[in-house]
Amino acid sequence: MKKLVLTSKDLNNLEKLPLVEGTVERESIMYYSPEKEREVLKVYQNYDNKIYIMEKLRNARNLLTYLKKEDFPELLRPLGIVYLDDKIIGTIYSEKYAYTARTYLSLNIINIKIKVEMLRRIGMLLEKIKHTNPEYNAAFADVHTDNFLVDDIVVDKDRNINHLSIVACDTDSMKIKDSKGNPAYYLYDGEKLSEFDKYRLDADKIIIPDSNTDIYCYIMIILDFISKSNYTYCLNVNEYNRYLDYLDSLGVDHNLLRSFASVYDNDIDNISPLPYLNALYNIGDNATLQSFYKRKKE
Repeated sequence: MKKLVLTSKDLNNLEKLPLVEGTVERESIMYYSPEKEREVLKVYQNYDNKIYIMEKLRNARNLLTYLKKEDFPELLRPLGIVYLDDKIIGTIYSEKYAYTARTYLSLNIINIKIKVEMLRRIGMLLEKIKHTNPEYNAAFADVHTDNFLVDDIVVDKDRNINHLSIVACDTDSMKIKDSKGNPAYYLYDGEKLSEFDKYRLDADKIIIPDSNTDIYCYIMIILDFISKSNYTYCLNVNEYNRYLDYLDSLGVDHNLLRSFASVYDNDIDNISPLPYLNALYNIGDNATLQSFYKRKKE
């Protein structure tokens, strides 16, 4: 991989990438590369922590070693390492993707077919990772819509989709082989999930990523889409189940609801909603969390 060495002055003069409104840079800051167009630098905010940096590099190494580009072209791969003098502080990536899936899913002008297909492509990638060689012990880990970028989309004059593809970023947070994987956006409430045996905790009481956690996060993406909110995952278990009962009263597909309910069921592994996404076409605006709470007050 290539190597980019910066001085403190270089780092201070880097131009930040503009972010979608509402995006929080918890882990790293993205900059334009000072050397080459169409490349960006991911500089970790915690780069003084050597253990953290070594874990990030292990994640990147395992991605390049086990999930080959020819098998997983959807996974964005590091092109090189960024140094501050002799200290590793980040990685280099290609910058050719304009918008995240979150942007498309939030825009009213985007056709529902495109939104559902985008959700489908995310689910297909997660299933592909789940069914790779079991010895790789692979999971995407930090599954949320800011980590999926729109690579290419082509629609005809009738808004039918001729082509749509996505690329997953933040791949240095993946769980592969001996890497830990990073805590996911939807998994920060480890205390709630730890009540269920299928969600495993490490020695630091952090949820260990696996196929169950990937499906959990994927379901929260879809429920946020249905509920038109960003906090479905914050609902306690009883409130969550009451919301599912409300969706059932609206006639939402039972297979889709069974998938949603599986995340807080200790007796079964989580069920992917991927086969049932066509049911999203039949869900109206009264399925929002706002409508749910309004019904409760009546």
